[in-house]
Amino acid sequence: MHTIAVFSAIIAGCFAGLLVVVSLTKLLGIKPTRSHAQVRLNEKASPFYQLAKSVNSVVPLPQTLMMRTRLLLSRAGLDIAPGLWHGASILFYASAALVTVMLISSFSSDAKMRLLLGTCLAAISLPMPRLLLAMLASRRAAKIKAALPLALDLLAVSVEGGLTMSRAITLVCEKSSGPLAEEFKLVMRDIRYLGFTLSQALSAMAERCHIEELTMFVAAVSASLAAGAPVATTLKVQSEVMFNRHCQELEERVNKMPAQMVIPIGLFMLAAVIIAAVAPIAINILASMQVTAA
Repeated sequence: MHTIAVFSAIIAGCFAGLLVVVSLTKLLGIKPTRSHAQVRLNEKASPFYQLAKSVNSVVPLPQTLMMRTRLLLSRAGLDIAPGLWHGASILFYASAALVTVMLISSFSSDAKMRLLLGTCLAAISLPMPRLLLAMLASRRAAKIKAALPLALDLLAVSVEGGLTMSRAITLVCEKSSGPLAEEFKLVMRDIRYLGFTLSQALSAMAERCHIEELTMFVAAVSASLAAGAPVATTLKVQSEVMFNRHCQELEERVNKMPAQMVIPIGLFMLAAVIIAAVAPIAINILASMQVTAA
C-alpha cells in the first residue's frame, strides 16, 4: 500500500504540473510581432488566462515588483502582463504544494523523510518561475548577440547608401527576423507612436535587453548623433567590433569543448572499456571457482 500511495502521488503531481506547464506554454507562445489586439484576443480566449487573472485579483502582485517583473518578461521576449505571470506562478506553486502534500502523506510513518521530502520539493519549486524567465532571457540574448553583427553591417550599408537611420532600421526589420528584428520594431513603434527620439528609443531597447554588446552599439550611435558625426562610419566600426567579439566567443566555446567532454567520456566510454577488460577475468575466476567447488 505504501508503494501504491507513492506511485499515485507521483502520477497525480505529474499530471497537475503538466496541466500548468501546457497552459503556460500556450501563453508563452504569444509573440510580440503580432498585433496588440490579436495578442489580447488570444489571451482572453484561453481558460488559463481567466484562471490566472482570477488568482492575481485575489493575491495581487505588489506594485514594488510590478516594474521588475515587466522588465524580466521583456528581456525574456514575452508579451505577457506582469499580473498574468504572477497568477500563473501562483498556480504553479499551488500544484507544487499539492504534490508535496500528497507525497508527504505517503511517508506518514517517517517524520525525517517527510521533512526531507518537503524541503527538497520546496527548494526545487520555489525558484522555477524565475529560472524559466532567466533561461528564456539567456536564449534570447544569445540570439540577439549572434544577429547583431550582420544587422549592424546592413545598417551601415543602408546609411552609406543615403537612407536615414530610422529608414535603415525599418529595412532591417523587413529583411530579417528574430529577437533583434522584434526589438528594432519596438524602437520604430516608440518613435512613431510614443514620440521618442531615435536616441531615446535605442536607449529604451538597451535597457530592455540588458546586453553588453547592444548597450555599446546604442552608446556609440547616440554619441555620433549628438556630436553630428557620420553615423555610417560608427556603424561600420561597431559591426567589425561585434563580429570580432562574436568570433572570439565562438573560439572560446570550441576550446572549452574538450574539457567539457571529459565527464561524458569518463562515464560512458571508460566504463565500457573497464567492463570489456574485466569481464573475461571475472568469467575465468567464476569458472575456476565452480570447478574447485565441484
